[in-house]
Amino acid sequence: MEFRRAVFDYFGTMGIPLLRGRLFGPEDQLGGPAVAVANAALASRVFPGDDAVGKKIRTGGSTGPWIEIVGVVGNIKHRNLEETPRPELYITYRQGPPVSPFLAIKTADDPATIVQSVRQVIREAGADPPTDVRTMEQIRSSSVGERRFVLLLVGLFGGVTLVLAGLGVYGVITLIAAERTAEVGIRLALGASPMQVLSLVIGHALRLAATGIALGTMAALALTPLLAWQLFGIGATDPVTYGTVALTLAFTAACAALVPARRAMRIDPARTLKT
Repeated sequence: MEFRRAVFDYFGTMGIPLLRGRLFGPEDQLGGPAVAVANAALASRVFPGDDAVGKKIRTGGSTGPWIEIVGVVGNIKHRNLEETPRPELYITYRQGPPVSPFLAIKTADDPATIVQSVRQVIREAGADPPTDVRTMEQIRSSSVGERRFVLLLVGLFGGVTLVLAGLGVYGVITLIAAERTAEVGIRLALGASPMQVLSLVIGHALRLAATGIALGTMAALALTPLLAWQLFGIGATDPVTYGTVALTLAFTAACAALVPARRAMRIDPARTLKT
């Protein structure tokens, strides 16, 4: 269990939702009844199936003071997206100042414009001004920096693979169209329109792509347990993602088959039948 201290509107500033009970108020002062706010992870672990609000918890062993839980708030991740939320107990700043506090400020303006003002106010209060000042966007970006780099590499390799797949489809369809030159010539001689020939060739490419998409989808579903732990804010079987990938592959196959299809449209039936 981790202990954290909060003051004023810390939970609102950080966007931590109140799930049950209340937050710290002006009545929670030094010398009064010791109170705390637990996160959902602590409440479910210490009081499973029961409401933690109103319960008392002792810290520091059997000789520690009893602290009443007055509220339960949502879980947060302090370090990175991969970590599992830990049980946390928030103590009000008024009942025990932290040794090395940090200050969270919420502003509608550009955070960079208020840094000097904040440092000046802290200096006037007789404290040392902070040296490490970062915005939430910077903290969030730093926490996912390594994962963003990995995803960039995966996206790059995925793009290269898509291009190679398109070239492969182009080569296969070109070979098939060349082998079916006589058939296409007969179709044109019997009254088939160039657009029907175009549909014939591209349709063949789409059928090949559909087979690959079906096999790839089954493989992706089989690998779902390996993918789930690396995804955040999206499910491992998200239908929108699967649909987008399938449409992208189908579109790539159609574009790759367009050139050999246009060649087939321009076949001279008379010349083809003579040969």
